[in-house]
Formats: sequence, structure tokens, C-alpha cells
Amino acid sequence: MEQNQCLRYLSTPLSIPSHLLRRRTVVEGIYDLIVEQMVLGKPFQRQSLAWTTSSPAKNDFVCVYHAPEGIRVRDLSRTTQHPSLGVCPNW
Repeated sequence: MEQNQCLRYLSTPLSIPSHLLRRRTVVEGIYDLIVEQMVLGKPFQRQSLAWTTSSPAKNDFVCVYHAPEGIRVRDLSRTTQHPSLGVCPNW
């Protein structure tokens, strides 16, 4: 819920209607990590997990991140709270 409020807060200074600002899907998240690695030459999201809208179950979210071994995907409960959990908006 906090991340949804954060997305709505971000839409105001950008002059974007809040219903157009959303979380990325797991496919978009993995694609972004690959492109960042190939174009910029360095991996991002080593210190954080990006929650996506995709979910294997009703009460879970899928997170993507870049570990030393490569891109990783994991699912976490919606009630999980940790400072490394973040959201990357997409519009």
C-alpha cells in the first residue's frame, strides 16, 4: 500500500494522471535489467528488489534484482516489509 501511495505522489510533479503510473510487469523488469547491463555496462538494482505487478499467487509479488550470479527473480508475500524493497514506475 505504501508503494501505491508513493506512485501517486510521484505522478503530481510529473503532471501525469495517477492512473497511468503503474508498477512494471516481471517481463518489463527483466528486460530493463538486461538493457541497462548491455547499454550502460553496469548492473543496476544490486542493493534493491523491484516489486512487479506479476504474481504467482494471489498474496504474492514477484521481485527482480541483479545478484552477483546474474538476474534473479523471487516471489515475496505482499505483507513483506524491508528497506531494500522498492518500486520502479512505468508509464
